[in-house]
Amino acid sequence: MSILLPINGSVTHDNHDSWYSSLKDNFKKKSRWQKAAIIGCGCLIAAGGSYCVFKSLGQQVPVIPPISSNDKPNDPDSGDEQGQQHLKEEPEDAPASTKESQDDGGDKSTACLSYDIGSHSIEGRRHSQQDAHQHIQLNNGNEIIVVCDGHGCDIDHKLWTKLSEFSEDTLKKYAESGVNLGEYENEHGVIDCAAVVSSVAVKTIVTHLQQHLTDVSDPVKCIHDAILHAENTLHQISGSPYNEDGFTVYHSVGWNAGTTVLSGIFDKTTSTVTVAWAGDSRAVLIRGGKTIWSSTDHKPDNENEVERIERVRASYKNKHGKECPIKINGKRVDDLAVSRALADFYLKDKPSQREVVDVLTCQPECVQIKTEPGDVWVFSCDGVYECSSTTYRRPYKCFDDERIADFITERLATPSADLAKNLVQQAFDDGSQDNISAFVIKIPGEPVANTPLEIISAVDFAKE
Repeated sequence: MSILLPINGSVTHDNHDSWYSSLKDNFKKKSRWQKAAIIGCGCLIAAGGSYCVFKSLGQQVPVIPPISSNDKPNDPDSGDEQGQQHLKEEPEDAPASTKESQDDGGDKSTACLSYDIGSHSIEGRRHSQQDAHQHIQLNNGNEIIVVCDGHGCDIDHKLWTKLSEFSEDTLKKYAESGVNLGEYENEHGVIDCAAVVSSVAVKTIVTHLQQHLTDVSDPVKCIHDAILHAENTLHQISGSPYNEDGFTVYHSVGWNAGTTVLSGIFDKTTSTVTVAWAGDSRAVLIRGGKTIWSSTDHKPDNENEVERIERVRASYKNKHGKECPIKINGKRVDDLAVSRALADFYLKDKPSQREVVDVLTCQPECVQIKTEPGDVWVFSCDGVYECSSTTYRRPYKCFDDERIADFITERLATPSADLAKNLVQQAFDDGSQDNISAFVIKIPGEPVANTPLEIISAVDFAKE
């Protein structure tokens, strides 16, 4: 087989037409197999030329993988995990020592690259968003998660505060804590105090952990100190609720509002999770399709809390010869549905109540647990566990620890960001009347069957 090529001289404009006609006639005379061989040789020559060009430029030769009919591009809206990872960019002003992903409210989702961590939060059927939550990844790869659920200052309550009532000094204090009160002003010029308190708490706790949590620090002490620091910060910037004449004025955000708190430190070096909480925001650990541990809600009618509160009230009565001024009304401390919270200084800082501040305390419980490959954690506010059978006049089954495990396990292949979104949406569909926020955290690796729960330490700081 021969290929006709002009070997005696180059192809010029004058001889091009005759050369091309001769080449075409010769090609037509070849057999089908010869034609195929000629085309193949041409392709090899072209490929070799391209390779030489890439090598001469110092570039890596691109390799194009085969395309499957099932392949789809990453789309952040499609639920694809890689697409979700880029929904939230690192802010320009984020500290160099951390990678940050934050939601302070609204309808948002986040995901990160190391552990599969996703969050979702909605205002739901409430008039405003009083939840706040944040996730950061430290430079050493460890993860910090904080969830706060604000309460108090209902929209029709006389204690809602107008932005115009705050002094410049007070506004400056909040700004130094990373909070612009103007962002919480509604169309009537009114501030949602509960939203402010939860936001301040989240920012303060995260900042404290960023600054003080190291590879050698005690995570239990560090997370406890961070929560107390948030309480002190709220107290300092809230200001006094009394004017010079001794009358109560309501321009103190932390006086009439408070927040629950739930925080976790995921340490990848020690394979531990340190959880601290005060209030009824809940952490749940799912292993092998079952909930093997969950935090205990701090409710006034909870057995452990009843014992603690009665001990404080009895101590006050023995000392002063009169009943404790803070009333327990069934399932409430005064008018609160929780027995531990940050702020709510109207129950902590009145002169007559300072000695019984521990009835409503900010002191958290803290547990450190050994985590295992394949574990799934859920951090959420109590809105996930609320439902109302009267919302649509049909029965619903509220989320509890067992149903949470079933719901998550049935959807394990779903990326955490979408899984958190599905969980929040289901709670809303079940009739939750509250703001709803949730994190889903998947620990990578293949699970080992029948791995028992290992609690490294457990401390109730309200009983220390």
